[in-house]
Amino acid sequence: LRGFLPCATAPAAPCNTATGLANVGVAPSVASTLALFPAATTLTGGGVGTYAAVANLITHEDYFLNRVDYNFSNRDSVFVRWVRDTASFTTPFSGSPLPLYLEKDSTANTFFTMEEKRIFSSNVVNLARFSFLRPKETSATVSPSLAPLRFFPGRDDGRVNVTGISPIGPFMLVPYKLIANHFVFADDVIWTRGPHGMKFGMSADRVQDNTSSPQAYGGTFAFQSLLNFLQGTANTLA
Repeated sequence: LRGFLPCATAPAAPCNTATGLANVGVAPSVASTLALFPAATTLTGGGVGTYAAVANLITHEDYFLNRVDYNFSNRDSVFVRWVRDTASFTTPFSGSPLPLYLEKDSTANTFFTMEEKRIFSSNVVNLARFSFLRPKETSATVSPSLAPLRFFPGRDDGRVNVTGISPIGPFMLVPYKLIANHFVFADDVIWTRGPHGMKFGMSADRVQDNTSSPQAYGGTFAFQSLLNFLQGTANTLA
Protein backbone atom coordinates (compact mmCIF):
# COMPACT_ATOMS: atom_id res chain seq x y z
CA LEU A 1 0.00 0.00 0.00
CA ARG A 2 3.05 2.29 0.26
CA GLY A 3 4.38 1.76 -3.26
CA PHE A 4 7.19 -0.71 -2.58
CA LEU A 5 7.74 -3.62 -4.96
CA PRO A 6 10.44 -6.31 -5.21
CA CYS A 7 13.29 -5.01 -7.34
CA ALA A 8 12.77 -7.75 -9.92
CA THR A 9 9.25 -6.48 -10.70
CA ALA A 10 10.39 -2.85 -11.08
CA PRO A 11 13.80 -2.98 -12.85
CA ALA A 12 13.63 0.67 -13.88
CA ALA A 13 13.28 1.96 -10.30
CA PRO A 14 16.23 2.41 -7.88
CA CYS A 15 16.66 -0.75 -5.82
CA ASN A 16 17.41 -0.83 -2.11
CA THR A 17 19.74 -3.81 -1.94
CA ALA A 18 19.36 -4.01 1.84
CA THR A 19 15.63 -4.66 1.62
CA GLY A 20 15.35 -5.91 -1.94
CA LEU A 21 12.58 -3.40 -2.55
CA ALA A 22 12.14 -0.56 -5.01
CA ASN A 23 10.02 2.46 -4.17
CA VAL A 24 7.88 3.08 -7.25
CA GLY A 25 5.45 5.31 -5.37
CA VAL A 26 1.70 5.50 -5.67
CA ALA A 27 0.13 7.75 -8.30
CA PRO A 28 -2.46 10.15 -6.82
CA SER A 29 -4.99 8.96 -9.41
CA VAL A 30 -5.03 5.43 -7.94
CA ALA A 31 -4.24 6.10 -4.27
CA SER A 32 -7.89 6.07 -3.14
CA THR A 33 -8.56 2.89 -5.12
CA LEU A 34 -5.49 1.18 -3.68
CA ALA A 35 -6.74 2.00 -0.19
CA LEU A 36 -9.82 -0.19 -0.82
CA PHE A 37 -7.65 -3.32 -0.93
CA PRO A 38 -7.18 -4.88 2.53
CA ALA A 39 -3.70 -5.62 3.79
CA ALA A 40 -2.52 -9.11 2.87
CA THR A 41 -2.25 -11.65 5.66
CA THR A 42 0.16 -13.91 3.77
CA LEU A 43 2.80 -12.83 1.23
CA THR A 44 3.13 -14.95 -1.90
CA GLY A 45 5.87 -13.04 -3.72
CA GLY A 46 6.16 -10.41 -6.41
CA GLY A 47 4.62 -7.79 -4.17
CA VAL A 48 1.42 -9.84 -3.92
CA GLY A 49 -0.19 -11.53 -0.95
CA THR A 50 -3.41 -13.29 0.00
CA TYR A 51 -6.33 -12.14 2.09
CA ALA A 52 -9.13 -14.42 3.29
CA ALA A 53 -12.70 -13.21 3.75
CA VAL A 54 -15.75 -15.10 5.00
CA ALA A 55 -19.34 -13.95 4.58
CA ASN A 56 -22.86 -15.41 4.48
CA LEU A 57 -25.00 -16.08 1.43
CA ILE A 58 -28.69 -16.13 2.33
CA THR A 59 -31.27 -17.71 0.03
CA HIS A 60 -35.07 -17.78 0.16
CA GLU A 61 -37.48 -19.67 -2.11
CA ASP A 62 -41.26 -20.09 -2.20
CA TYR A 63 -42.96 -22.57 -4.51
CA PHE A 64 -46.72 -22.84 -5.06
CA LEU A 65 -48.61 -25.34 -7.23
CA ASN A 66 -52.38 -25.20 -7.65
CA ARG A 67 -54.57 -27.33 -9.91
CA VAL A 68 -58.32 -27.54 -10.41
CA ASP A 69 -60.11 -30.21 -12.47
CA TYR A 70 -63.78 -29.93 -13.42
CA ASN A 71 -66.04 -32.17 -15.48
CA PHE A 72 -68.87 -30.41 -17.26
CA SER A 73 -70.20 -33.71 -18.60
CA ASN A 74 -69.02 -37.16 -19.60
CA ARG A 75 -67.69 -35.60 -22.82
CA ASP A 76 -66.38 -32.23 -21.67
CA SER A 77 -63.81 -31.45 -18.95
CA VAL A 78 -61.29 -28.76 -18.12
CA PHE A 79 -58.26 -28.35 -15.87
CA VAL A 80 -56.45 -25.24 -14.70
CA ARG A 81 -52.91 -25.29 -13.32
CA TRP A 82 -51.00 -22.35 -11.81
CA VAL A 83 -47.38 -22.49 -10.65
CA ARG A 84 -45.59 -19.66 -8.87
CA ASP A 85 -41.90 -19.97 -8.02
CA THR A 86 -40.07 -17.04 -6.38
CA ALA A 87 -36.56 -16.97 -4.98
CA SER A 88 -33.94 -14.47 -3.91
CA PHE A 89 -30.42 -14.57 -2.61
CA THR A 90 -27.82 -12.03 -1.62
CA THR A 91 -24.17 -12.68 -2.32
CA PRO A 92 -21.42 -10.67 -0.59
CA PHE A 93 -18.89 -11.48 -3.32
CA SER A 94 -20.26 -9.74 -6.37
CA GLY A 95 -17.68 -10.05 -9.13
CA SER A 96 -14.75 -9.96 -6.71
CA PRO A 97 -13.36 -12.04 -3.81
CA LEU A 98 -13.45 -8.82 -1.77
CA PRO A 99 -16.81 -8.44 0.03
CA LEU A 100 -17.26 -4.78 -0.81
CA TYR A 101 -20.45 -5.10 -2.84
CA LEU A 102 -23.63 -6.98 -2.03
CA GLU A 103 -25.52 -8.32 -5.02
CA LYS A 104 -29.18 -9.26 -4.77
CA ASP A 105 -30.58 -11.68 -7.34
CA SER A 106 -34.23 -12.63 -7.57
CA THR A 107 -36.47 -14.76 -9.73
CA ALA A 108 -40.24 -14.75 -10.01
CA ASN A 109 -41.56 -17.37 -12.42
CA THR A 110 -45.25 -17.77 -13.26
CA PHE A 111 -46.70 -20.66 -15.27
CA PHE A 112 -50.42 -20.87 -16.04
CA THR A 113 -52.14 -23.52 -18.16
CA MET A 114 -55.81 -24.12 -18.97
CA GLU A 115 -56.88 -27.08 -21.10
CA GLU A 116 -60.27 -28.25 -22.28
CA LYS A 117 -60.80 -31.86 -23.28
CA ARG A 118 -63.82 -32.69 -25.44
CA ILE A 119 -64.80 -36.17 -26.62
CA PHE A 120 -66.61 -35.85 -29.92
CA SER A 121 -66.98 -39.57 -30.47
CA SER A 122 -65.51 -42.85 -29.37
CA ASN A 123 -62.52 -42.30 -31.65
CA VAL A 124 -62.09 -38.47 -31.81
CA VAL A 125 -60.84 -36.33 -28.91
CA ASN A 126 -59.95 -32.65 -29.04
CA LEU A 127 -57.59 -30.87 -26.62
CA ALA A 128 -57.64 -27.06 -26.63
CA ARG A 129 -54.99 -25.40 -24.49
CA PHE A 130 -53.89 -21.90 -23.45
CA SER A 131 -50.71 -21.21 -21.47
CA PHE A 132 -49.11 -18.11 -20.06
CA LEU A 133 -45.47 -18.26 -18.99
CA ARG A 134 -43.59 -15.38 -17.39
CA PRO A 135 -40.01 -16.11 -16.31
CA LYS A 136 -38.45 -13.16 -14.53
CA GLU A 137 -34.89 -12.68 -13.31
CA THR A 138 -33.37 -9.49 -11.92
CA SER A 139 -30.06 -8.57 -10.33
CA ALA A 140 -28.82 -5.37 -8.69
CA THR A 141 -26.07 -4.10 -6.46
CA VAL A 142 -27.48 -3.04 -3.11
CA SER A 143 -24.27 -1.81 -1.42
CA PRO A 144 -23.52 1.89 -1.09
CA SER A 145 -21.42 3.44 -3.83
CA LEU A 146 -17.66 3.86 -3.27
CA ALA A 147 -16.27 7.20 -4.42
CA PRO A 148 -12.89 5.84 -5.70
CA LEU A 149 -14.73 3.61 -8.19
CA ARG A 150 -17.29 6.17 -9.35
CA PHE A 151 -15.61 6.99 -12.65
CA PHE A 152 -18.56 8.67 -14.38
CA PRO A 153 -21.14 10.97 -12.74
CA GLY A 154 -24.61 9.49 -12.65
CA ARG A 155 -23.44 5.92 -13.30
CA ASP A 156 -22.88 2.90 -11.09
CA ASP A 157 -19.44 2.12 -9.71
CA GLY A 158 -16.86 0.76 -12.12
CA ARG A 159 -14.20 -1.93 -11.82
CA VAL A 160 -10.44 -2.12 -11.71
CA ASN A 161 -8.70 -5.19 -13.12
CA VAL A 162 -5.00 -5.62 -12.38
CA THR A 163 -3.20 -8.62 -13.87
CA GLY A 164 -2.00 -10.89 -11.07
CA ILE A 165 -4.38 -9.72 -8.32
CA SER A 166 -8.10 -9.94 -7.65
CA PRO A 167 -10.34 -7.40 -9.39
CA ILE A 168 -12.19 -4.82 -7.37
CA GLY A 169 -15.64 -3.42 -8.08
CA PRO A 170 -19.15 -4.76 -8.71
CA PHE A 171 -19.92 -7.52 -11.19
CA MET A 172 -19.81 -6.10 -14.72
CA LEU A 173 -23.14 -7.71 -15.76
CA VAL A 174 -25.10 -6.11 -12.91
CA PRO A 175 -27.68 -4.63 -12.98
CA TYR A 176 -29.88 -6.55 -15.37
CA LYS A 177 -33.54 -7.40 -15.86
CA LEU A 178 -34.73 -10.38 -17.92
CA ILE A 179 -38.50 -10.69 -18.29
CA ALA A 180 -40.39 -12.54 -21.03
CA ASN A 181 -44.12 -13.08 -21.51
CA HIS A 182 -45.16 -16.17 -23.48
CA PHE A 183 -48.75 -16.55 -24.72
CA VAL A 184 -49.23 -20.06 -26.07
CA PHE A 185 -52.33 -21.20 -27.96
CA ALA A 186 -52.54 -24.86 -28.95
CA ASP A 187 -55.09 -27.36 -30.23
CA ASP A 188 -54.62 -31.11 -30.73
CA VAL A 189 -56.93 -33.68 -32.26
CA ILE A 190 -56.48 -37.36 -31.41
CA TRP A 191 -58.05 -39.85 -33.79
CA THR A 192 -58.06 -43.61 -33.23
CA ARG A 193 -59.38 -46.45 -35.33
CA GLY A 194 -58.84 -49.94 -34.09
CA PRO A 195 -55.11 -50.47 -33.41
CA HIS A 196 -54.21 -47.30 -35.33
CA GLY A 197 -54.01 -43.75 -34.05
CA MET A 198 -53.13 -40.30 -35.29
CA LYS A 199 -52.50 -37.04 -33.51
CA PHE A 200 -52.27 -33.67 -35.21
CA GLY A 201 -52.68 -30.06 -34.21
CA MET A 202 -51.10 -26.63 -33.99
CA SER A 203 -49.34 -24.40 -31.49
CA ALA A 204 -48.68 -20.65 -31.61
CA ASP A 205 -46.38 -18.85 -29.19
CA ARG A 206 -46.35 -15.06 -28.90
CA VAL A 207 -43.35 -13.71 -26.98
CA GLN A 208 -42.91 -10.30 -25.40
CA ASP A 209 -39.24 -9.87 -24.47
CA ASN A 210 -38.33 -7.20 -21.92
CA THR A 211 -34.58 -7.14 -21.35
CA SER A 212 -32.32 -4.55 -19.77
CA SER A 213 -28.64 -5.40 -19.46
CA PRO A 214 -26.30 -2.42 -19.89
CA GLN A 215 -23.15 -4.42 -18.94
CA ALA A 216 -20.08 -2.67 -17.54
CA TYR A 217 -22.21 0.43 -17.07
CA GLY A 218 -19.68 2.03 -14.73
CA GLY A 219 -16.63 1.26 -16.89
CA THR A 220 -13.61 -0.97 -16.29
CA PHE A 221 -9.99 0.16 -16.04
CA ALA A 222 -7.50 -2.61 -16.86
CA PHE A 223 -3.82 -2.55 -15.84
CA GLN A 224 -1.26 -5.00 -17.25
CA SER A 225 0.70 -5.30 -14.01
CA LEU A 226 0.82 -4.20 -10.40
CA LEU A 227 3.59 -1.78 -11.35
CA ASN A 228 1.39 -0.16 -14.01
CA PHE A 229 -1.41 0.15 -11.46
CA LEU A 230 0.77 1.88 -8.87
CA GLN A 231 1.98 4.25 -11.56
CA GLY A 232 -1.58 4.96 -12.69
CA THR A 233 -0.92 3.73 -16.23
CA ALA A 234 -4.02 1.90 -17.46
CA ASN A 235 -3.97 -0.32 -20.51
CA THR A 236 -7.64 -0.03 -21.45
CA LEU A 237 -10.91 1.54 -20.34
CA ALA A 238 -13.94 -0.44 -21.39
